[in-house]
Amino acid sequence: MRELGRACSAVQASVGRSSPDEAYLDADEWGSVIAIAARLAQVMVTNDLQAAALVQNSVSTPERESCRRALMAG
Repeated sequence: MRELGRACSAVQASVGRSSPDEAYLDADEWGSVIAIAARLAQVMVTNDLQAAALVQNSVSTPERESCRRALMAG
């Protein structure tokens, strides 16, 4: 997050605080903002998927219980 903040601040410094959004998108430094944001998004999605998998694995369903019994029986 700090890295993203620094990149956004660098863009703001280059275009000026009162510039329209379009100026930010046209700034040379904007590519860095996108790259950093993409890495951050990838980490967030990975974390969410891991959390969802933990929840999914902890939920007992009739189908899952049936499979477990079949595996235990041999």
